[in-house]
This record gives sequence, C-alpha cells and structure tokens, in this order.
Amino acid sequence: MTLCLSEADIRAVLPMPDLMRAMETALAAFSAGQVVQPVRPVVEMGEGAFFAVMPGFVRDPPVLGAKLVAVIGANQARGLATHRASILLLDPKTGALMALMDGRLITEMRTAAVSAVSAKYMARADAGVLAILGSGVQARSHLAALMLWRLFPEVRVWSPTPDHVRQFAAESPVPVRACRSRPWRRCRSVGDRLRRAGRRGWLGGARCACRLGWGVPAQSAGDGPGAGDARPRGRRFAGFRPPGIGRYSVGSARRPFRTRPPRRRTR
Repeated sequence: MTLCLSEADIRAVLPMPDLMRAMETALAAFSAGQVVQPVRPVVEMGEGAFFAVMPGFVRDPPVLGAKLVAVIGANQARGLATHRASILLLDPKTGALMALMDGRLITEMRTAAVSAVSAKYMARADAGVLAILGSGVQARSHLAALMLWRLFPEVRVWSPTPDHVRQFAAESPVPVRACRSRPWRRCRSVGDRLRRAGRRGWLGGARCACRLGWGVPAQSAGDGPGAGDARPRGRRFAGFRPPGIGRYSVGSARRPFRTRPPRRRTR
C-alpha cells in the first residue's frame, strides 16, 4: 500500500532540528561516495516555466527516490507557490512505489537546513550578524534554520521591494534590521548583489555566504522566475557544474571556470 502525505502531514512530522541532523548525515554520505545523484534533466516549458527530475540512490542503507519539481513563475500572479514539487520513494529491491509526498514544504525546509549545516562548519565561531538578501519563502525558512544553529544578536534583511521587507520584519520572531535598497538597484540578480557587496567591502573582511542553487544552468535561487530576467547579463555570470563534479561558482566572461583540465601547451 502506497503512503500518501500532504503538506499538512509533512509539517506535522518534520521538525527543523531533525531535518538538519538528517541533512548533515546525507551530506557526509554524498562526500563519501555513497550517493548516486545524476545531473537533473530540466525541461523548459515556456517563459519562466521549467520542469525538473531529480533522482537519487543511497547505497547503504539502500534508499531510492526522486523529486519532480515544476517552477512556474506565473503562479506568483495567481497567488500560488512558484515552486511545486512531488517526492517519490521506491522500494530499491522491486522498484515498487512506497510513498508519494508533497515536496513543496520539504524543499523549502531542506534548502535552509543545508545552509545551516554549511554555516555550522564554515562560518566563523564568533559570527554575530546574519544578513539575508531577499524576503520571501526561503528568507523565512533560512532565518528559522540559522537561528536554531546560533542566536544571532543582529539580523539584517534586504529586498528590492520595501513592502516585502516590512512584512518580513513584522512576521519575524526576532528583531530584524531592514537595509536600504539604494546600493543594489542596478543589480539584476542575487549573485550580482553578492559580488558588488564583496567588491565594495559591505560584507566585511570575513564572511560565509550561502548562495542557493536553483537547478538551471546560469541561475541561482535568487535569479529564477519571478526574480527578474533568467539569463545572465554583462561580464559576470554564474557557472553550473553537475552534482558530484563541482558546485555553483562565480567567474567572469573573460575567465570562466574549466569543465576539464587545461591542455598543456607544447612549444
């Protein structure tokens, strides 16, 4: 019998602390080569609309599953979530469907949980300021996850829409300082904002930045449907490498990253 879980069912049984511990274990297994995670195929369905399939297999203990995700930018005008997902769990021995779960909340929470685990190992021990670029679903989820890892004495938030910042601050369980938008108006994506902040020293000398992977080459979570033009502009761009080979990285049009070792020059 197949188990079917709605978003309400998931919310009732998936606390963030347990998810963070599970993500820490999963990341360790991936780094140890115990996870088979091929590059996700992405189908472009139209302007601001994508469909992706994300299969995965854990060797020990054997776990087989896949996430089907649709990103529909037009849903924002409909008052619906732009990211909709379904997660399937299969019997690794027979391939039979064991569970079908609504994946929207799982995706929202899992993304933030991974960022919190990353900050646990990469952020400075005396880090005292949490800065969030954006004020939407992932901003709220990241605030919840990162505050479980550390009680930051200062939280800053920026968003291109002042009304969204005020709403985010009003709903936040901790005091939030809203940052002005003026220095960022000419930036087209979150990647652009991070680079400009780094060049101008606004983030300070030591920092740990968690940029969210969106799943489509040349984009990040801050550059997807509903967040502006989906194509990179200008000299700077975000590069994409498949899981297991690399990760989202930032380069320039003159010096992009290499997907293979450089050839030796012969005289």
